[in-house]
Amino acid sequence: MRSFIAAAAILTTLFPSTAGAGELDCGRAFAASAAPRTFESRSGQDTVQYPRDPRVEYKHLRLNLKFEDLAAKTFVASAEYTLRAIGPHVRTIELDAVDFYDIAVELNGKPANFSYDDTRLTIVPPAELPTDADTTVTIHYRVSDPNGGMIFVPPDPAYPNRPVSLHTQGQTETNRYWFPAHDSPNVKFTTELSVTVPKAIKALSNGKLIERRDESDGKSHTFHYRQDIPHVAYLASLAVGDFDVVTDDADGLPVEYWVPKQWSADTRRTFANTPKMIALFGKLTGVKYPYAKYAQVVVPNFESGGMENISATTLVETCLVDERAKLDGDADGLIAHELAHQWFGDLLTCRTWAHIWLNEGFATFMDEVWFEHDKGRDWYECTFRNSYNRVADADKPESPDPLVYRDYEKEWEPFGHKGSLAYSKGSSVLAMLRHILGDEIFWKGMQEYTKRFAARSVETDDFRHVMEEVSGRSLEQFFQEYCYRPGTPVIKVAYSWDADRKTAELKFTQTQQIDAKTPAFAVPIDIYFENDGKGETVTFDLATRKATFKQAFESEPTLVCLDPHAGLLAKMTVDLPRKMRITALKSGPTAVSRMDAANALAEDLKPADVPALTACLTNDSEFWMVRSAAATALGRASADAARDALIQALTSGKGIENPRVRRAAVTALGNYRYNAAAIDCLARFAKSDPSYGVEESATEALGDARAASAADIILANLTRPTRYDRLTLSSLNALADLEDPRGLDAAMKLAAYGNRFRTRPQAIRLVGRFGRMSDDAGKAKARAFLEKLLDDSQPMAVRAAISALGELGDEKSISALQARAKSGRGGGRITQEEIAREVDTALNSIRSKQQEPAAVKSLRDDVEKMKKQNDDLRRRLEKLEPPEKKPEASTTHAMNAG
Repeated sequence: MRSFIAAAAILTTLFPSTAGAGELDCGRAFAASAAPRTFESRSGQDTVQYPRDPRVEYKHLRLNLKFEDLAAKTFVASAEYTLRAIGPHVRTIELDAVDFYDIAVELNGKPANFSYDDTRLTIVPPAELPTDADTTVTIHYRVSDPNGGMIFVPPDPAYPNRPVSLHTQGQTETNRYWFPAHDSPNVKFTTELSVTVPKAIKALSNGKLIERRDESDGKSHTFHYRQDIPHVAYLASLAVGDFDVVTDDADGLPVEYWVPKQWSADTRRTFANTPKMIALFGKLTGVKYPYAKYAQVVVPNFESGGMENISATTLVETCLVDERAKLDGDADGLIAHELAHQWFGDLLTCRTWAHIWLNEGFATFMDEVWFEHDKGRDWYECTFRNSYNRVADADKPESPDPLVYRDYEKEWEPFGHKGSLAYSKGSSVLAMLRHILGDEIFWKGMQEYTKRFAARSVETDDFRHVMEEVSGRSLEQFFQEYCYRPGTPVIKVAYSWDADRKTAELKFTQTQQIDAKTPAFAVPIDIYFENDGKGETVTFDLATRKATFKQAFESEPTLVCLDPHAGLLAKMTVDLPRKMRITALKSGPTAVSRMDAANALAEDLKPADVPALTACLTNDSEFWMVRSAAATALGRASADAARDALIQALTSGKGIENPRVRRAAVTALGNYRYNAAAIDCLARFAKSDPSYGVEESATEALGDARAASAADIILANLTRPTRYDRLTLSSLNALADLEDPRGLDAAMKLAAYGNRFRTRPQAIRLVGRFGRMSDDAGKAKARAFLEKLLDDSQPMAVRAAISALGELGDEKSISALQARAKSGRGGGRITQEEIAREVDTALNSIRSKQQEPAAVKSLRDDVEKMKKQNDDLRRRLEKLEPPEKKPEASTTHAMNAG
């Protein structure tokens, strides 16, 4: 599944430069990363989380649910399990079930004894369960306003245009709120669901629709679905509402798009590529799509990006793309990710959450494989290079958190723990393995793995063993380094040319922490040399702290590129002659090598580099991510020539026609603070552009540029028509950067109940930011507003209010935060423990701000003025004399797995 961390929202799926390999999940909105369980010598207890004992084989579950009125947030139900004892001496059956009412239990049709403590249902058979015959267990119960798992969106006068609906969300372990289950990923069973709802609405669940029948009351109808391939409990789902259902076909497979009628205009545009994705993934995995249908349902108030419920994916409303938004991108990354989960996550499921990368890393990798297929290899390689940069920055050897993360406290932590991130690092590992083994062997292994473990649970070594079998290689060291220990290699590379010996030399040094537990990595590094127009690639195996590679040539190479196809997950600092970097930017052998060159030049840009970067930026035939990197480099230069190059590229002739590159250019121009020419250019694009994204980025760039003179434009953009409130939020961010107190009332208005479910948390956090920069009256107004939101009915708003109060830093809110932490209330899929943890973070922030000396605060207030003076002085000096020549600087870029 794809989640949304903080206020990232769905932009990453609409603008694929950041999509795919980022940390977006499929069904869980994560709190801040928690520390692993610590060993307590006093108790001596093992910190590792192990799978629960199932004790019985759960074969089949039949659920019957009846909803008379969604507004009541209640239903009656029965759950019938067919099961069999796995071994002798099974005297109890334990099922997770939270806050059920009116429970009655039958065993093989007869009343059975049970106990219930509001979280666990323990059924006590009259004798040991037989191992040679099935047992039928039926639980009758009622649920009212569940605290998780099932999300009701009832009628609400504050939201007159919002679809009335309900949807479920089981990952990680929240389906226990609406049906009793062994709610852990180490058990699979088949399911069927019969749901009775009012006639005016429809119901979607997993598998094939067996029957839809009208009930005798004339007011309701029943939908009966059956899913015949076993799956884990968290993948069962239900969505109910007034949907338009658009049908499609993928080589005979029924494909369905369920969208609320109010939003259905963009359905076909958004989901058009789904059948092609199904065909591609079936071909690559060697397993044709395995279920009776594939449905995608869009629902309101969905807290994540998407969730791969088996055969019936749930998606956030902001995935829908109108014609103008299509200029900036699409939702294909999200759609492909959730579809890939139908194989990796649903058909094959991690046995425990420690191995969640086998779900999330694989799905993230496969959505980039879709882009490779649809957009080209440059897209795949450049996206992974960017992703690996982020992974390398986060994943430190000293971190206690490896990719296979077994010491978690809560089951959701392995999805988003700091360091070895399941999505981006997991996909990086696969991309690197693909590069090492080659396409033929890699995909042969992926197909064997998928076929062998279909409808089964998997662990990391299951995958490793298959890849070893098909490749004939020992991969234990690779998996140990990248899956079972934290960190990525950090490598310093120094190039030199020995004219006497006619030898190119590259000295490699691994600079990350190296000790007995985290020894030097053993990694293959591709090195591309070019001379006289001829190129060759050699692979150097680095396995020690320091090593040297030498290669003889008739004359010095004109070009040296490291890892030109993004094949190594590492962070490299490469010292190359500037002339070689310029050559790489102009004519590097791959888009990745040219993007690396632009990023390298950005680290220490000289005036002489501007023409080459400008030529790259304005080259319509160059890949857009390379051009965007050139724009970013010009933005970081803080030089008049670079600024003028950006303005010229944006405004001369047809300007920059590619919206993604244009967006990068206006963002880069925002680095030129207080500059009238830059501000005038940005104002033009903030006022009007065919692209939503360009208008939004230009507006935010006005804030970055500290364009107080453009405040009226920013204020006007607060009220302009906008897609999903994004221009409004960009305007508020710009006002915050300008420290303009007029943003407070606008932020409070957008944060109020009745605004978009996904907009409110972002606006709420901005209330804290504006309040902090306001006078005492403004701060008091912000505090009162935020404290009321601590009891908001939308959990994401509550979390945002807690964070915003921490940012506000007013000690008067401490008592309100403490009361919220002690209230015992969670909300939605957010537990009370998570609420308490976030309150602690906010309280620490408030206390640290209160302890800040007045002198420090005064100093911070003066920093902006000093920056402006420094910028002005530097530009004046550059006009008087050329900058002092400095030794060649090294550049930093992280290199992939690809």
